[in-house]
Amino acid sequence: MDSVEFREAARAAIEDAIEYQQNVSSHPVVSPVKPGYLASLLPSSAPVDPEPFSAIRADLHDKIMPGMTHWASPRFMAFFPCLASYPAVVAEMYANAMNGAYFNWICSPAATELEVIVRLQRSV
Repeated sequence: MDSVEFREAARAAIEDAIEYQQNVSSHPVVSPVKPGYLASLLPSSAPVDPEPFSAIRADLHDKIMPGMTHWASPRFMAFFPCLASYPAVVAEMYANAMNGAYFNWICSPAATELEVIVRLQRSV
């Protein structure tokens, strides 16, 4: 995937995310699929050659989404709150684009100082 294809795929993913958030309440919260539903929908082996993003996107919509529990649904009342707000999605895009490890100072001084030093210091 080159930068042009990435831009196109990212735009499609953003549109999908918006569509999902706007319509999440129309999905059943808990998927009605039975264990093993996905095996018959997938090829018997992984592809040898890369697939176009459009095929991957179609698989996501047609094969994966039917088996999802919709944690972002306003009717989902278990475990902990969903972190799929628009600001959280944008933040994840930045974090993933930088491909960083943000768990200690040597891996990411800025992230560590922001979370541990600045936030902790200001909270006391």
